[in-house]
Amino acid sequence: MTQDFFHIGAEKLRELMNPKSAADALRQTILDGFDPADDFDKTRAVVDKEDNAKFLLLPAINPDYFGAKLITVAHINPSRGRDTVQGTYVLFSNTTYGPLFSIDGAELTNLRTPAVTMAAFKDFIEARDEDLKVAIFGSGVQARAHKEAIDDNFGQRNPSYTFISRNNPGDLDNWVEIGSEEAKKATKEAEVVVCSTSAHEAYLDIDEVRSDALVVALGAGNPNDRELTTNFMEKAQIILEGGDVTLQYGGDAARALQEGADLSHAVTLRDIITGDKSLHRESPIVFKTTGMPWLDLAVAGRIATQLGIK
Repeated sequence: MTQDFFHIGAEKLRELMNPKSAADALRQTILDGFDPADDFDKTRAVVDKEDNAKFLLLPAINPDYFGAKLITVAHINPSRGRDTVQGTYVLFSNTTYGPLFSIDGAELTNLRTPAVTMAAFKDFIEARDEDLKVAIFGSGVQARAHKEAIDDNFGQRNPSYTFISRNNPGDLDNWVEIGSEEAKKATKEAEVVVCSTSAHEAYLDIDEVRSDALVVALGAGNPNDRELTTNFMEKAQIILEGGDVTLQYGGDAARALQEGADLSHAVTLRDIITGDKSLHRESPIVFKTTGMPWLDLAVAGRIATQLGIK
């Protein structure tokens, strides 16, 4: 009997999967043997150079399912009243080879991107119990999604937040302007620092954060842009989402390498989650993610399993 194809919209997706469940799905995918270094590459195409609009295809496969996300990323869209990310995800059965369902691509992206940060930092954050201070660079969708994910995953540590950006979004009470003394103080006091901007050049160096800071750099998803300095990348402990792929496409890492930095000390997300390698808290830890295709499949596959669909 053929499974009827259906669509999971943004609201339904949130009913089926919360940020903690998404992070757990990513960790379990790696614990089950998957190595992000074996993931497929994204296919990128520039749709409009003037608008900096891109079209991306993100395919992935595992023993039970395979699928692909088709999305557009256009940073000009918010000024036009539309979302930066738009698209859809289609999940297929690895048994029947037929399509099972589709998922709102933007909402899936908003869910799985902070989930991989939570998966990377879980053991470090849960090892402590004092109140958790968080500084978030950016005030857009991913900045807010990271707040929601931290609340859901690590609420037991009573997290507090400071949002830092160039322009006041108007709906955040705990917002300060980047470069201000308030921003510098919040960054220096934060245990977790989220870099989720569309910056083209670095705005954060290692001496501006705590010696035990956990820093995620996710805004620079192409090899030309970065948020962290070469000095930061060379001196910090580094976790790479996908090994060589992240070194090639993650601007913070790619630009540092171009400038002669030695990043041979970097470990992978798989190393950390499996316990094959460990890091200490005596110097900052940077997690560099580029939002790889396996993230979407891990979350979509977990939903299919929950629904009893193969």
